[in-house]
Amino acid sequence: MPFHKLAFKGSGGTQTTHFPFEISGHRDSNGNFYVTVRFGTISGLIPDNISDFLYLNDTGTFYIKLGCQTNGKIPTFITLYSDNQPEDNSATVTQGSPPPDFNITLGVVKAKKVYQVVYDNMIATPKVVFLETKTQGLSAGQEPFNRWWAWQVE
Repeated sequence: MPFHKLAFKGSGGTQTTHFPFEISGHRDSNGNFYVTVRFGTISGLIPDNISDFLYLNDTGTFYIKLGCQTNGKIPTFITLYSDNQPEDNSATVTQGSPPPDFNITLGVVKAKKVYQVVYDNMIATPKVVFLETKTQGLSAGQEPFNRWWAWQVE
């Protein structure tokens, strides 16, 4: 995935570099740890809650993710969230049509350290990932295989 950096001049002439979906850790005035995520897009959509703070415990491992809902052709709604489970991709392949939703892991936060996974805007497209040969119940004019679909994110 290409790394598109955005360079800005900071105070004192120093240059800072940012990229889409950049995760940053912070502390609020009460000392609570939270992360923010810089604006980015999936197929032109910005997550609805991209400006929200995601509060996390000081210890543990947290996965910063995007939940994407689709109409079977394109993403239609995206939300930012965190949880403590890695992504289970076994449910993201379906027979007959693309899955109605999918998740993308942007990064991991472990003991307040951010490990970025995604560095760019993304495009999501439904793809046939494999064909399964039908062994029974074929009728005239019917395809001899089942199509299995997933979302390809680039």
